[in-house]
Amino acid sequence: MAEEAMRGGFSSAAWVSGQPLNRMWYKVSINRSLSQLGITAAHDNRDFAYSGSVVWMPATGEFGPRGGLGDLEYHERLATRFGVSACTAREGRYAPNDQAPRHSQIRMSDGVNPFETGALADTVTVEKLTYRNVSVDAGFKYRGFSFQGEYTLRKLSDFSATGPVPVGSLFDHGFFVQAMHMVVPKRLGVYAATSYIMDDFKRNPWEVAGGASYYPTGTRSWRLNLHLIHVEKSPAGSSFGYYVAGQTGNIISLGTDILL
Repeated sequence: MAEEAMRGGFSSAAWVSGQPLNRMWYKVSINRSLSQLGITAAHDNRDFAYSGSVVWMPATGEFGPRGGLGDLEYHERLATRFGVSACTAREGRYAPNDQAPRHSQIRMSDGVNPFETGALADTVTVEKLTYRNVSVDAGFKYRGFSFQGEYTLRKLSDFSATGPVPVGSLFDHGFFVQAMHMVVPKRLGVYAATSYIMDDFKRNPWEVAGGASYYPTGTRSWRLNLHLIHVEKSPAGSSFGYYVAGQTGNIISLGTDILL
């Protein structure tokens, strides 16, 4: 939940990546926007987003295929991963003020789209804002056990609006952690997770989750997953993922994914 609520989105980009040191990688990019889903070029505001990340894997120089969750590969040596990522973007509504905003990636910690009229003040519409995000992460894998976590800080500021708004910025920070054990090596893993956000609205949304993943072929090419979540005051909400903005309650999902 915390990652879904505060992360960036999907966007076209030009990027540079490399390996400046042994077992360390970087990537920097210039993106068309924070997220261009549902936004055509005709509605683009011509601002850019800028992002970068650094990953360090000091122990083994790898963290499994695609860095996937869980130690399906059953590392005989401790595998470690540490990273830091950052992004800044000047975002807009991508729609006239008398229409609903086309931008849907950013939500405030109460689940409200900040570009909706009245989101920050009655009858006032935010036309543009600046999004800034910094995340640090760490992960460990060893003999079927894995632990991964991330801490994120996000700031929304520099509001350009049709009238005065009561705040100059909104600051949220939070974390998620997940632990998993392959109870049947290379076949069945069970896991638990939680996330928590501290926000200016003092809502402090949180979740606890658990589930099981079964790999019929013993590889990451095919996975069956049962996932259970209890969420309180979800700030996340999108066409992707499990969450509905503002939701308090339980989520149950049963699904499969196939990677080629």
